[in-house]
Formats: sequence, C-alpha cells, structure tokens
Amino acid sequence: AGLVQAATIDAGSFDNCSPVFLSVSRDGVEFQPQIQVNCQDQGSPLLLTLRVLDASGLENFCEMEVSVRDFLKPTLVCPPNLSLNCLQDYNDTGLTGQASGSDNCALQSITYQDISNIQPCNIGSLTRWWTATDAAGNTKKCSQLISVEVVNGATVTFPQDVLLQSCVQPSDLEPLATGQPLLGGQMCSPLSVNFTDQVFLAPAPSCYRILRHWKVIDHCLYNPNGGSAGIWEHTQLIDVQDHTAPQLVLPSDITIQADPATQKAMVSLPDVEALDCSAIQLLQHNSAFSGNPLNVSGAYPVGEHWITFSAMDACGNQAQQTLLIKVTPAYVPDPVWQVGGQLRNEAGIPVRNVPVMLLADGFYTETSADTNGVFVFEDIPDSLDYILQPFNNGNWRNGVTTYDLVLISKHILGLEPLNSPFRMLAADANLSGSITTFDILQLRKLILGITDSLPNNQSWRFVRGGYIFPDSLNPFTQPVPDQILLPFLQQQQMGQDFTGIKIGDVNGSSNPAEARELRDTLYLAYSDQQVHAGELLEVPVVLGGWAQTDGFQFGLCVNPAQFEVLHPVFEQPQWLNETHVHRTENQVWRFSWNQSFGGATPQHDTLFRLMLRAKTNGSLAGALTLNHHDMAAEVYTPAGDFALGLRARTTPDIALTQTLKLFPNPSTGTFFIQNPHPGQEMSCRVYNQLGQLVWEQSGTAAELVQVQLSTPESELYRVECSSQEHNYSGKVLVQKH
Repeated sequence: AGLVQAATIDAGSFDNCSPVFLSVSRDGVEFQPQIQVNCQDQGSPLLLTLRVLDASGLENFCEMEVSVRDFLKPTLVCPPNLSLNCLQDYNDTGLTGQASGSDNCALQSITYQDISNIQPCNIGSLTRWWTATDAAGNTKKCSQLISVEVVNGATVTFPQDVLLQSCVQPSDLEPLATGQPLLGGQMCSPLSVNFTDQVFLAPAPSCYRILRHWKVIDHCLYNPNGGSAGIWEHTQLIDVQDHTAPQLVLPSDITIQADPATQKAMVSLPDVEALDCSAIQLLQHNSAFSGNPLNVSGAYPVGEHWITFSAMDACGNQAQQTLLIKVTPAYVPDPVWQVGGQLRNEAGIPVRNVPVMLLADGFYTETSADTNGVFVFEDIPDSLDYILQPFNNGNWRNGVTTYDLVLISKHILGLEPLNSPFRMLAADANLSGSITTFDILQLRKLILGITDSLPNNQSWRFVRGGYIFPDSLNPFTQPVPDQILLPFLQQQQMGQDFTGIKIGDVNGSSNPAEARELRDTLYLAYSDQQVHAGELLEVPVVLGGWAQTDGFQFGLCVNPAQFEVLHPVFEQPQWLNETHVHRTENQVWRFSWNQSFGGATPQHDTLFRLMLRAKTNGSLAGALTLNHHDMAAEVYTPAGDFALGLRARTTPDIALTQTLKLFPNPSTGTFFIQNPHPGQEMSCRVYNQLGQLVWEQSGTAAELVQVQLSTPESELYRVECSSQEHNYSGKVLVQKH
C-alpha cells in the first residue's frame, strides 16, 4: 500500500489574504491531508478531489486523475547448491529443491532455465537460474549450481574355463555356449564387452585350445592414458576334445571291362571326401595306379583291386574304408544285325500298324510297321536261321463292300476278269485256291454282319516283295510265299518287303486315305403316310432303275420308339431274298445285293415291303433312316457308283414299275414308246449310261410316242415313263452306223 499527500497533487494553490490548508478525498466528501492507495487501484486511473481552505473558512475544489503503479521487485530465495550422481534425475525438483518468493502485491510465477554442461555419461554440472515475476512484471533472479558426479559401483564376473567333449569348429564356439561375463552393480552407462580368440593346436586328447581374452570397459571411468579404473580384463581357457573318427565318403565299387587292345581299363572316379569337425590332417590310399591322394582314377589291369583309404583328423582320430575296383577281361560281343523292310499294298500305299514277327530256333521277337509301313528289328544275333512274317487278323470288314461282290461276280462270269493276281487272291475268301460263288456267299455274310470273320482265312495276306507269279492269270497254281527265310544270318537284311492283300477287298478300298469318290446320289424311296398306334402297315421301299443296277448295299434303321418291325416281304425273292439281308443286334437291317449278270432282271423297282406296327400316332416320314456307321450306303451301275440316300414321298403310294415296249430295239437313235394308257397325262425321260437326261416329254400322249435323240451314241439307254398311278421303264440299245 502507499500514501498520496494532498500537497503531492497540488500545483500551487494560494489565497490572497492568508495561508491555505490542503486536503484530498476519494469521494469528494471526506477530506484528509493524505489518502492510502493499494494494489487494487492499479490498472484504471483513480479520480481524486483536492480541497483548498483559507483562514476565513473559504474553500475551493479541483479534480485530477492519478495512476497507481507497482515498482517494487518481488523477493526470491533459491535452493542451495548440491551434488548428485549420474543415476539421479537432476530434472526432479523434488530432489534438487524448489525456489521460494513473495511480492507486495501478487507473485505471478517462479520459473527456471538450465544452462547445462552434462557430458554423455550423464556427469558434469548445470546452472539453474530461477526467476520470480509479479503481476506488474517486476522480476527477481537467483541461481543454483547442480553438480552430477560419476558412480564407480560396477561389478564384473568372468566365465570359468571350459572343457568341451564335442566335434565343433572354433568359429562355432560362441559365448552362449562357453559362457560370458556377468555384469552387475551401478554404472553410469552400459559397459562394453569384447573378446578376442587365440586358437592353438593341442596334444591328444585335445583337438585344439582357445584362449579367449575378455575385456570389459566402463567408458565413464576409463582413462586410456593411465589408471586402472573402469577396465576389467580376463583370459578364459576353452579346451575342445574329439573322440569321433572322420567319415570317409567313397564312390561305389565298380566293375569295368578291360580294353581288348590293352587288357586294361581306364577307371574314372570322383574324389574321395573325408568329413570331420576338425581339419583333416592326413588322407591317403594304397593304390599303385594313382598318385592323387584324393582320387584313385587310373589305368588298372585285369583283376580285383582292393583300395584302402585312410584319414586322420586334427584330434588324432583315424578311419579306414575299402573300395573294390574289378576289371574283367575284354569281351568281344557277337555281331548283331538289322532286319527290316516295308509293307505296301499292290498300289504301293503303305500298310500301317501291322505286327511283324521274326523267329528262329529258341528266338522270337515282334515289332509293328509304322505309319509308313516300315518295320525294323534291331540287334538281331547272327548265325541263326530266321523266318520273317507279317500277320494281321483284325478289322475284317475294312474295305469289303458289295461292290467287291459285283466285281467277283463279273470275274466268275467272265464279263470283267480281275486283272491282277493280288486281286484274285483277295477274292478267294475261303482260301480254297479258286474263286467261286461260295466266296461271294462268305463275303456277303461278313458284310451283313452275320459273321465277324472268314473261316479258314485271315483278314490280310502278305506276299514276299518282288515275287513273280508263275501264272499271273491264275495265282493259285503254286503256294504263295507269305514269309521270308533268312538262313544263317551274317549281314544286314534291310529291304525285306511284303505286299499286303486285304481279303475281300478286290478294288483296293481298304486304305482310308484312298476312299472311292462316288459320282452322285441315288435315292431309296417310300411313301409317307399318317399312322395310328397299333396299326399294321406295309411300307414299299423302292429303288428306281433297280433292274439297271449292278448291286447295292445299305443299312436301314426304323425308329423303335415309333414302330415295331415285324419282317420284310420280298416282292421278287428270286432276286432279293433273306440271303441278302441280316438284322444286327442293334436293330440295323443290312442289305447287300448284286446282279446275277446274264440272267433275267427284276421286273419292277420295289425292293421289298416292310411290315410295321405303329406304336404312336404320327407320320411315317423320318422314321426310316440309313445307318452309315459300319456300312456305306452305295449303289453300283454301269454308269458308275453312286451314294445311296433315302427319301419319303408324299404320294399316297408307290406303284410297281412295269416294263415298257420299245421298238425298233436295237435302234439308230430314233425309236417308239408304246403308251400303255393313250390319252392320259404321261411324262417320259431317256437317260444315257452316265445317268444324264438326254430327252424328255410330258403331256397327253398318243398310243405311240416317238423318241429322236439329237446326238445318239452307241450305248444302252434307260427309258422311264410315269403317270399319276403307274411307273414304267425299259432299255433300248442304240447302234450308230
């Protein structure tokens, strides 16, 4: 607090008659010669009233603002100077002491700031400056000196000497296994621990010894320039003993044949290894044929050579192991040869994947021809009498079709002889040494699936390559050589070829890569009709121009979900009957027929009538299909071979084909057709031997219809006429002059 005198704020008040008396007031009511101010009066101006009184009691007043300020510094007492050790926290004022102070008004704060000279080991000194500040900003400072001293209280216990009974390398002997110093006590910073090893070879039973020099340093105490404080040193003895012998790794025993010229064998072997925990001091062997202590490779004479290896490790442990090198006398092998050739058919096309056997007394081997028909036997012993023979008795139907029966029939009748002895052998289905209708019967059973093979024969026959038939028109006069004899084999026998004959395949179609190209498609036909479940019906199956064909084959299927097949009815059994038909296990009706040539021909085009019982209501169209899985559907004519299809016609029925009357016959290119139904609508067509349409006419026809061919050729023409209810056909021979 402070006093404000009235005279302090007076600026020269006076009176003209008498002295004046001064007084001051805070509130302008109570006036005193002085007033008291305190710390609460700071901050805002204080309004005071000055009164001037003379002797007569007259007075006057004036006001003024007074500012109150604090210019007194606070008092501050620092804690005493002190010393700590490096483990104590000099930032803990509870440990180092707290400054105290006071102020006439209000003490605002007491703070400190350190000026440090503390070293890395946490030792040294610092000056702590304390500052007291009051509300008016007046400050007071004092200092405190704090000294931090080193601690010398560390303890070190070194590991004891160690004896190890194990096979271990010096580099593997870490302190975790042999012991390390134990550190204790108080210290200003972690101690550094280091060691160095000296390895010495030692007499048995020791392998080696290690002098491990330990050095522990307290860098806060240690002075490298002198004195022993802060450093501890010790040498530990590690003695390693090993009683395990080295392990020898040798190559396997070897048996080798001597060179015929030198009767010695060059033996080449890898290096021997000796495994041990310590270094191998000695590794040797007793072989007289190698100077390399790690390897016994060299030239060895005939006999048994027992090589002993010895190894000793650094601890004096020894091991021995023996290797046998056996050299046998030189062997001159018997010579071996190659035997091989090629299988081809008459056209030179390879016959592939056919087994070929080579046999002799006490010897048999077999191989197979590759995709080029080539076969080779390797390493065949010499001086034996060999028989070489291919054989193939599978895939019997491959290449065998009704067309082959047509060709065989023409050969038997002399109309078109088979012009090759190989084709004649293929036609001899029953291996009777002749070609007869019985061969046709056997082959037809094979085609129809009645039989799966031919009795007394094989699927293929093979004839020695280059064989010349004594009579090429009759290959049956002498046995055909189907094997090659190789007596007392003494050399290579390549080029031992054979010609393959597929039995039944007289036109050579057995090779899939040489399939026959058919000209076009002719069609079997039947009438579509609506049927009801349980209904019995006859379905005529027609082949237009049947009488002009040489033969046909096909497989017919009837949808078993729609119809039950009762049996076929043959319209002309003298040409087509049960011998030409077979029903397979999977319900395929196979047909195979060929013309008898030279005799009568079928009178109309209906092959047969199929007796069916309907299982459901519906249409017949689509219920009949041709099966092409095992049998190609084909028809053979003088004009060429055609594929055979199947169509359903929408006409009510298919009428029987009747024979036309044609005259003159033979003709020069102009002839007449006698119309069976004069005055009715009639359509007539004429086809040449190639199946090409060369003349046609439609409309109301007279009793005689004249045909005049524009460019007639000397050949047999087919004539067909049809009305709404009838079909007619005939043939006329044209001969040009």
